[in-house]
Amino acid sequence: MLLPPHCLARPLACAQWAGHHQLVSSFPSSTSYSAVAAYLVVAENYLDTIWDETLASVAKIPWDDESEIYITKERVSTGDRLVSKFRKSTQESVAEWTGDDEKGLVLANIGFAYVTLGSLLAKQSLESGHDQWKSVVDLYKKALAVAKLGTSKFGKAGFAVLNTVADVSLQLSVVAKQSYTARTTSTVSASGMLSRAAIYAATQLGSLQQTLPPNAVVVDYFEALVRYARAYAAYYTAIDHYDQKKIGHALGLLQLGIIALQGRNHVVNESSSSLSKPKSKLLELRRDRKNDKVVRKSRPVISKKIEAFVPIDTQELLDSILSLQQSYTKENETLAFQLVVDWREIEDNAQWPLGKPIPLSGLPEYTPGKQKNVNTASSYSGQGAYY
Repeated sequence: MLLPPHCLARPLACAQWAGHHQLVSSFPSSTSYSAVAAYLVVAENYLDTIWDETLASVAKIPWDDESEIYITKERVSTGDRLVSKFRKSTQESVAEWTGDDEKGLVLANIGFAYVTLGSLLAKQSLESGHDQWKSVVDLYKKALAVAKLGTSKFGKAGFAVLNTVADVSLQLSVVAKQSYTARTTSTVSASGMLSRAAIYAATQLGSLQQTLPPNAVVVDYFEALVRYARAYAAYYTAIDHYDQKKIGHALGLLQLGIIALQGRNHVVNESSSSLSKPKSKLLELRRDRKNDKVVRKSRPVISKKIEAFVPIDTQELLDSILSLQQSYTKENETLAFQLVVDWREIEDNAQWPLGKPIPLSGLPEYTPGKQKNVNTASSYSGQGAYY
């Protein structure tokens, strides 16, 4: 369910292949499925040409109409001149751009293209109601297969971002698909499994976020994705608690989900010097409770950052949370009479089940030279059509 921003390949490159590259700058900035698919075809054809390690390759640079590129395992050049724009920086010196660098960066961007196509197809499926989830999962699986190949050949550092984004995208696509089904059939099933998948996604994204360079757009992107995943985690965990007759806890979780989608800060940092004194903590608590009263009196609005980076079903998710909150509140005020747990207590005490990914039936192998059709569906043998 994630749409990598245009810049996301750049921090990936910075991890292992520093510097500007025409391939990265050519990644489509539009959200057109056909544009991304066309880019993918060109990138895969180029990778096919340069992949064979037993031969030196001479290839036409797809993003430069006038140049040919000469590639060996040791270096990349045009004629006798090292391609200066492909130089990579290290802490000690400027090193030559090698054949492995070229292949690794092309492969990584192919993986991000598959993630983007999966996200665009998921959005189309949600908006049109047409069931294309097998193809969505197939695209995410191809991205994971690309990450697996890249890690085995070029090292984990350069493909960690791709692997996590593809993995989380796949998990959240299943969660969103089930949410869509629940909205259309008015039935919710497997809430425990779905809540753990969303918690897993938020945890993985949060861990990866700590390792990325401090790029403002990338920071905003991952923060938005973490909040989106946490909102889904709160929604499904609330349903799970309601089924266990813990309606007060469920209402606290639903409020936490609303807070996440609003983009409000909901994690109290105990190590922060500004909150180390009791007076500061009391002022913080009063301010939050005042904000809560404002929220209850007006319809919550989704954070603009979340809408920008997660343009898929965020409004539908908020509507589902609000509908459930209204229903549970009415039941609690007339039948259950349970104390509503404060959302800060849920967050601060980390009262969440452990995250757990939904298991997959296996990944396809990605072999350069054999990936010619981005829409090809693979067979599925796991529990359910979309695993």
